[in-house]
Amino acid sequence: MLRRCASDRLYFQMRVLAGLAERLGGKTAFSEETGAAGRCPMTPHSHPKARNVLQALIQGVDPDTGSELPPDTVLNRPDVLRALLTGLAALDTVQARALRRAQLPASVGKSWTEEEELQLKEAYQKQHMPVPDIAVKQGRTVRAIEARLERLGLLRAEERTTSSLFMSVSTGKEGKP
Repeated sequence: MLRRCASDRLYFQMRVLAGLAERLGGKTAFSEETGAAGRCPMTPHSHPKARNVLQALIQGVDPDTGSELPPDTVLNRPDVLRALLTGLAALDTVQARALRRAQLPASVGKSWTEEEELQLKEAYQKQHMPVPDIAVKQGRTVRAIEARLERLGLLRAEERTTSSLFMSVSTGKEGKP
């Protein structure tokens, strides 16, 4: 049985590819026999190799030997080729997302602790630290710092340099999430 990975889409595509490989007679990194020990078999380090394998299969070439695959191979079926292309696109999407996430500050998406809020108040009210500097110090985005300051009543919406995520398209006014 396969284990869920970074996204349902990638999981589905890898399941399809595992089934295809098993039908062709080989074991895959996605089968239980490999003993993934509860970890997702697709790590960011395995993406380039997986990408190369998918590209070789799409081109009708054996990924190990580089020799052309026989014309009657299941890989020449349109639905199988579509699945390979979709798997490749899903892999590229996961890689792009990982690259974007790597550029974000460490605390993105984490809940605020009382201690962090006290540090924020201290830096903003008493030390008069600029918001971008507070963001760097706390490992958060400028948008997160401004949103928290607004929530704490220390910053008005019109004083923000970033926009609110929850703007009504029709009215242009802020709404509750």
